[in-house]
Amino acid sequence: MLYRESIGGRGLLALAIGTAGVGVILAQTLGNVGVVGLAWGLGSAVGLGGFILVQRGMRAGNPMGLTSAYNLITAAVLVGPALGHLQISPQGWAVVVATGLFQVGLAYVCLLRGLRHVGAAEASILCLVEPVLNPLWVALALGQFPSGGTLIGGALILSAVLLRLTGTDSRGTSGPA
Repeated sequence: MLYRESIGGRGLLALAIGTAGVGVILAQTLGNVGVVGLAWGLGSAVGLGGFILVQRGMRAGNPMGLTSAYNLITAAVLVGPALGHLQISPQGWAVVVATGLFQVGLAYVCLLRGLRHVGAAEASILCLVEPVLNPLWVALALGQFPSGGTLIGGALILSAVLLRLTGTDSRGTSGPA
């Protein structure tokens, strides 16, 4: 609504299904996660939504520079208090830096380039794929399999993504708006 991007009936249905998938995952974890964890998760979701909206609407300046500034500020704020409590080897720090550059940095590059071609709603739906695939990578790498609720929620989220990205919507257009 902020950028007057029409998402159509198919997009609304995809958002509803994706939200239901997140709800299923959340419902099955409520007993295992404290209020603080839920608050951080909600804050993270709101922050990502805000980030997508700000970046999508950015018409001047360097989106990559702004994103780099966000991440450097976050690192500066969080690393300071953690330093006294963490005991990380030089090899561990190398892994942290590599993860920041490739897993986070490369993901932001792809997201920012994608925002030039898709609307904010589509970007939000596509961003749901990453947390859904994390349990799959853990299962493949470590043999730790997700719960039934996680599988059902993940299937709903992936269905939402496929619904939004395939076929035609009520306006007769194909794929993302």
